[in-house]
Amino acid sequence: MIIGALATLSAPSHADVGVMLGVGYTFGGAGPAITLKALSTDKQDEGVVAAGVSYYPLSQNKFGVDVGAGYQADNAAAIVSWDFLQRAVSSECGMV
Repeated sequence: MIIGALATLSAPSHADVGVMLGVGYTFGGAGPAITLKALSTDKQDEGVVAAGVSYYPLSQNKFGVDVGAGYQADNAAAIVSWDFLQRAVSSECGMV
């Protein structure tokens, strides 16, 4: 019985990776974007870490790669991130 309890405590728990498709805006000139992100979890009502790619149709530099953090609610997420290719802060929201 004690061994079973210890095995349960030491068993690794994990959540599946979530995916977000949405729109974003990068401050500093790049403007609006369409974005696709991988989220650290697919659970609702939790903070998430995100990494993704963005397409900027109105910008000279059409693509972005970013890392950020945010919150995942019921079927939606909001992320604030740093875009390495645009060299600017961006905010995104979308469906998960």
